Amino acid sequence: LIDGENWPIGFNTNIYEIAQNYRLNQKVLRDSLNKIRMSDETVTIDKFFKPIKKFFTIEINSIKNKDAFIGTLILFKDITQHKMDLETIENNQEILIERERLASLGQMIGRNST
Repeated sequence: LIDGENWPIGFNTNIYEIAQNYRLNQKVLRDSLNKIRMSDETVTIDKFFKPIKKFFTIEINSIKNKDAFIGTLILFKDITQHKMDLETIENNQEILIERERLASLGQMIGRNST
């Protein structure tokens, strides 16, 4: 169950219904599901779910027993805080660069006025 109030998804929920409700590209989803049946690799999709204002990494894996495909595991990882932290770091870097540029200009102006 992910955020029961805003996004009630429980067991036996159809993934294509979720994709449609939250505007996840169904062709990409279908292709990813078909791809993992034939391999052991993990397919990863990053998606912003606008109705609940959250970022998720969706990992799709096959479940196999002695090379026989028996199912699919779809994992939704909430990476909202991580995205917000990265944005804060980028903003702080831009601020620091601008401060350094202004300090450099100040030094140049100070040298030229003497």
